[in-house]
Amino acid sequence: SSTWTPTSCLPALLAPMPSAMTPEGVVQAYLKRRVTETGGVYRKLSWEGRRGATDTLIWWKGPVFAFVEVKRQGGKLSTLQVREIARLREAGFNVFVVFCKEDVDNVIFQLTQPTACIECEDITRT
Repeated sequence: SSTWTPTSCLPALLAPMPSAMTPEGVVQAYLKRRVTETGGVYRKLSWEGRRGATDTLIWWKGPVFAFVEVKRQGGKLSTLQVREIARLREAGFNVFVVFCKEDVDNVIFQLTQPTACIECEDITRT
């Protein structure tokens, strides 16, 4: 029988964690990386008492900002999410839904290029 010492569990703590990111998590991580690479700020949101609210807030100097809902490829918005996104848009906020890395790149392009027109090319698929 072995005796516990402060270093007896060290190998287990240092072992690499399995990388089992969900498809939605892959898109979320890509969004975070691309926003920061382009000089923006990324914040994962947690809304108290508000179901159906968006996942993320992103922004750049300007101010240019948007709420982003991240879904896996083929994912669907819930009825509550559709309603919450509509409320934010009606209030004048930029709100995007992204399903893949290409969608992330399109949103960042729309928000960071001075000639891009957000109203003209909304990539949201609801």
